[in-house]
Amino acid sequence: MKLAILSILPLLSSGLLFAEGLPLNEARTKYEGPHQLVKLNADQLEEVTVARTLTLTREQWQEARAHAPGTPKRIDTILPCTYNDCTCGMEASVFGVWFKDGTVAIVSYEERKSFAQLDEDQKKEIATQIHLNMDERGQFYESGKLVPYEEVKARVGYACPPKAKDDHSGDPSIGIEIPPASKASDAALAGRLAELQKIAKSVGRDFYVLWDI
Repeated sequence: MKLAILSILPLLSSGLLFAEGLPLNEARTKYEGPHQLVKLNADQLEEVTVARTLTLTREQWQEARAHAPGTPKRIDTILPCTYNDCTCGMEASVFGVWFKDGTVAIVSYEERKSFAQLDEDQKKEIATQIHLNMDERGQFYESGKLVPYEEVKARVGYACPPKAKDDHSGDPSIGIEIPPASKASDAALAGRLAELQKIAKSVGRDFYVLWDI
């Protein structure tokens, strides 16, 4: 009798976890919640199969950002439609669900707050040492996510509180990395870089452009 009871525990456990799992239809062919559906090309299918990550094409990324602005260029977590475990801890993330027909539902539960909406601890955490990538069009990215220019200016213009005597962290700074084919003097970059340098100087923030030559 004890063996019989023990044998059904995994099934019960699986059922309980599935109750908190992915909201799929019974056939597991559709995500029943807000999402953006993309069709995988051959390279993407290989990436999802091998690494369980998905790098979006330019067009896919534009469409996904229109649906959820915080969607990154590369999605680090892709779950198969056969996944039946708990999704605990994924409530504030972006992930994908991979279906048998070669599509992926991009799901975003991320709550994107503006810099002004953050509390002081959060502002200090993300706006003391800032590092951003800048593309040839003058747009900014952090961790693969587009950061609107007004948001960039808000972070750079944040006046960090004075450091305690035992605080050995670095001084407030902004480092902007540009592509190898670009120069800081390029028309698409120069105006924004000059404005950000002026803002940084006004709050005592170090300003760097990497790797301009």
